[in-house]
Amino acid sequence: MTSCADRIIVGRTRPGRIAIAAAVLAAGCAAASWAQDGGEPAGLALGASLGLGMEHTDDDGVTWQAATLAPELTAGRFSLGLAVKLRFRFDGGPNGNRWEIRDQDWRPDPAEPGRSFLDLFLPIIRYARYGVEGEPLVVRLGSYDYATLGSGFVLGDYSNTRLLPARRLFGADLDVDGAVFNFPVLGLEAVVGHAPAADLVGARLWARPLYALGLPLISSVQVAATAAADFSPFRYEPGKAGSDTGGRVNVSALGADLVVPVVADPSFTAATHGDVVLLGTSQADSRSIGTALGVRGSAIGTVRYGFQLRLTDDRFMPVYFDGDYDRLRADKYRSLRALELAAKRSDALEGLVHLGWAARVGLSLLERRIEVDLSLAGPFTGERGALAGVPYANLSGLQVQGRFGVRDIGIQGLSVAIDYQKRGLGGLGDLIEPEHLSLGTSLRYRTGGTVFAVSYRGRYDPATAGLVGAPSVESWIKLF
Repeated sequence: MTSCADRIIVGRTRPGRIAIAAAVLAAGCAAASWAQDGGEPAGLALGASLGLGMEHTDDDGVTWQAATLAPELTAGRFSLGLAVKLRFRFDGGPNGNRWEIRDQDWRPDPAEPGRSFLDLFLPIIRYARYGVEGEPLVVRLGSYDYATLGSGFVLGDYSNTRLLPARRLFGADLDVDGAVFNFPVLGLEAVVGHAPAADLVGARLWARPLYALGLPLISSVQVAATAAADFSPFRYEPGKAGSDTGGRVNVSALGADLVVPVVADPSFTAATHGDVVLLGTSQADSRSIGTALGVRGSAIGTVRYGFQLRLTDDRFMPVYFDGDYDRLRADKYRSLRALELAAKRSDALEGLVHLGWAARVGLSLLERRIEVDLSLAGPFTGERGALAGVPYANLSGLQVQGRFGVRDIGIQGLSVAIDYQKRGLGGLGDLIEPEHLSLGTSLRYRTGGTVFAVSYRGRYDPATAGLVGAPSVESWIKLF
């Protein structure tokens, strides 16, 4: 039987999902066009770079040479970047002595998931952006990192770049405050993971119901509704990728939240928020429930902070759509489904019984040349037997996510970035253990018109009990 909550998720058919994704893309383009027309005259700048390097693609386990042409355009607050990449090797073929082009980059095969014409060629648009974080209108199309809806209790820090270098996705991240259209009562946040598939889609519609009062703080109170769904949880799983079941196998979340500003001083801001979320798979008899109460804000323009108390039932998985979601979506779906089945067998998993917490602190220094962001989450109680063997339940042990970036410190032109995500920590020694670890690193050095770059993205593979990595080495030359 279809529940009322399920009926709210309307995009179950593939055409319906494509229509939703297309609507988000169109809304972003239209909003950016509106804002650009009303702004200052745009200055036009063109550029292009040529990149040569080597990449290991973990979906086929092959190391390829790569040549990339990357034109860029900037016009006012709008920027566009393309990337036409040719991956090849000289040791291909049955005997290892034939020049070979990576076929799956160029030859569409509609019968194979992820190989449609749009899957292959739309991601040539590496990015199309308007605005920057904190402005009333921000549009990011193509590849993006760290998209969040509201407090992030449903979708937080989602990045559609985690399958690189093997697969580039073309998605959308939209943040619109109605003030940009002289209608500050309403706003919209929306996320699409990969538009050609319309698999992961989420949106948060918010309102300022007390805006007309014109009172400080009170006029900024927000009430909001959030919906997010993944209509193809096995799309990127090796061997099962894309079983596009027409949306019959999916996971979705519906939520409501309230945001109340407490302090809005230029040197210190604070806002409390409360969230209620229903989460479940399409096969569940009922949805799990999670609630959160927290505070977030900033201090002296350089510090960001947040803290949450979470009360959930034992089936709920906080921040289900997280930063590493595309790599883990199949495992997370199986974990959620395992919890739902456990709930049917045991009354012990019913009710709001799990109390947890989450904390976050971020730091920006020296005109953002140093960036640090650290998130921690965990339970107030220990691990329970019902959750053993459910690795991505996010309910047992400590979860750590950290980002560190530094550029032009000590050595001009040098930048280093590290992205770390780890689940199920039992102690400090687990920090370096590969189990349930996701790690990304990059090092870039720019001198004149040349850039040298080394990067690595690794994830835990249960089959080998170690990290499976995708390293790449590149050098870029600015053409003009």
